[in-house]
Amino acid sequence: MRFDATPWIGITVTITGNHAYKGYHGIIRDVFCNRTTSSGLGFQVELLSSPPKMEIFDFDNVLEASYVVTFAFLVLQLTI
Repeated sequence: MRFDATPWIGITVTITGNHAYKGYHGIIRDVFCNRTTSSGLGFQVELLSSPPKMEIFDFDNVLEASYVVTFAFLVLQLTI
């Protein structure tokens, strides 16, 4: 099955894992398949920093930003 669009492009993510950019937010601009990492996927991410910069991250080092916000909201609700 072939798709015309890559589903991750344009998604806002948060950088995770043991990485210098941990906690930074960015937007996925490109997707790389068949990489020699455990996931086999890589993302070119435009970091929302000043100045903006492009970096490549493994699939295991990014998390969709909406999940981060939802989790933080749930933790806040549980602590109140």
